[in-house]
Amino acid sequence: MNWVEIGDLSENELQKLKNDKSLMVKRKIYLNIFTSNIKPTKDELHNLALDRNPSLRELARFYLHKLYQEDAYGIYQSRHDEKF
Repeated sequence: MNWVEIGDLSENELQKLKNDKSLMVKRKIYLNIFTSNIKPTKDELHNLALDRNPSLRELARFYLHKLYQEDAYGIYQSRHDEKF
């Protein structure tokens, strides 16, 4: 699969890739975002930290701490209805 530069994607295309059901696609797009020096919003990382996939949650926790000095534990603690 060939990947394009993040800057070449429209906002709609980028959003579709971020919400893709495939772990491979979702992980690849976020890794490209982070290496392209694009700073995702805190809300975006919060949503990724709640993803059902453990590796995506770990990626979100890392960047929440790195970019926003935030510990994701508070997110999980406030979500009594979920199991992580």
